[in-house]
Order: sequence, then structure tokens, then C-alpha cells
Amino acid sequence: MTATTLKHNYFTRMAKENLELEKTLKKPCHDCAITTGFYMPIADDLLLESDEIQAAVINNWYCHNHTNECCKGAINYIKSMKKQEEDTNE
Repeated sequence: MTATTLKHNYFTRMAKENLELEKTLKKPCHDCAITTGFYMPIADDLLLESDEIQAAVINNWYCHNHTNECCKGAINYIKSMKKQEEDTNE
């Protein structure tokens, strides 16, 4: 099994989990694992998945400080990278 297949299987499984997080944070934490770069490679791999998988995973991506809330840093990062890609393709 290739690394790409393993990553796809991970995101597919995560998309199906439906963690039912209470809410989304209003802004990223001061030490957000995405904005500090710690989880950025994982977010970059998520960008290779379909829009449906991305949306489902991002809704289950919990904050490392507030585990009952969605990570605003991950949401912002995915949105900004998709916007950059759209702007590049225009």
C-alpha cells in the first residue's frame, strides 16, 4: 500500500467519523498547530482530496486546545490555499 493510499484512507475514515463538535472557534488559537506549521503538512495532504472529503474532514478537525470545537486555523488555511489555487488558475 502506498503512502498516498494510506493518506486517502485516513482522510476518508476521518470524514465519516462525524465528531459533532460543539462549534467552530472564532479565530485560531495563539499556538494553533496549523498556523505554527506543526500540522501544515497534514493540511497540505488534505488539499489533494476531493472537495467533499475536505469539507467533511475540516468539520471534524478539532482544536488541539479546545477538543470540542473545530480548529479555525485549519479552516482558514484550507480556504486560503484553495483561494490561492483558484487565483493561480485564472
